[in-house]
Amino acid sequence: MVIHLDGWEIGDAVRAYIKKKYGVEVSPDAESWVSINQYKAAYKYNKSGSMKKKKGFPVVDEEKSSTVKHTFRYPEGNMTYEFYLEGANDED
Repeated sequence: MVIHLDGWEIGDAVRAYIKKKYGVEVSPDAESWVSINQYKAAYKYNKSGSMKKKKGFPVVDEEKSSTVKHTFRYPEGNMTYEFYLEGANDED
């Protein structure tokens, strides 16, 4: 199942959550920013230059892997979020 949510729908949900949890009303015009921490996996390689694999999957080099932080202004109308849900009802 795939669920598509536009940025304004996410914005409405976030404002409703903040109002419910913190009792604060946030204007839809308030400037907001999003920070995403993205895991960047680095992989182990053999001396020949080919990627090491275990059970058919690349072996992750945890020492060389890192997290990259992306921060950007939240333009509600210009974003679409897609959630892919395995095992959910796929009748749609």
